[in-house]
Amino acid sequence: MAGQQTGTTNPIRVHVLGRLTFSSPGSSFDERNLPGVQGTILLAFLIMERNQTSRQALADMLWVGRPPQEWNTALSSLTSKIRSLLDQVDIGRRALIASAGTLELVLPADTWVDYEAATTHLDRARRQQGADDDSLASATTAWAILKRPFLAGVDSQWADTVRRDLDRRRYEACEILSRQWRLAGDPTLAFSMAESAINLDPLRESGYRLAIEASLTSGDRALAAQVMAQCQHILREELGVDPSPETLNLLGPGHA
Repeated sequence: MAGQQTGTTNPIRVHVLGRLTFSSPGSSFDERNLPGVQGTILLAFLIMERNQTSRQALADMLWVGRPPQEWNTALSSLTSKIRSLLDQVDIGRRALIASAGTLELVLPADTWVDYEAATTHLDRARRQQGADDDSLASATTAWAILKRPFLAGVDSQWADTVRRDLDRRRYEACEILSRQWRLAGDPTLAFSMAESAINLDPLRESGYRLAIEASLTSGDRALAAQVMAQCQHILREELGVDPSPETLNLLGPGHA
């Protein structure tokens, strides 16, 4: 597999959500040790993409299409400092490979990366829906990781693209958890996760439907009606449309 070395005895742990961190049993470093914001963006990109990327493309990403005249030297300086940090956590300076005008981060095969772990658990939860305990456990693990911010406070077009993808994954985790908690007989937690979905994307109806279903399951029809009113207001104000019949009929045929 691209981007992987032979496994190590003591796996490296990498966090790109929350504070960017590399850790091994003997050492660690985090984004505070990296060479500024650009060093943080560069390392995050190499972790997330894990393939050969041209130096020109990296420069365009780091300097938003307007690299300085000496961008090659600046990029080499960032790369050198990152290599030194990787060496401290027993990955080795050769993990960051420069070849034919490209850069690639090659991690040991057994490296644990939080984003990849969350994706694996979310995929598993999606497949296991209806198998209460398994899907619930997988979705809970995915949500615990995914809810952390990505490069908080960093202004980057590439980071914004990643954040949008993360929001889609977060929304799906919330949906699955809401359904599974309702199946498990806990409509309160089901409602809470539906609320989290609504907060992530107030213009998607599925979160409102899950909140209404959780409210009805708990016997709180007044709360269900309140959520319906919220859904109607948001969709009419922002999109100029009414909720779908699928949503409206949750409170009975002809609800408006």
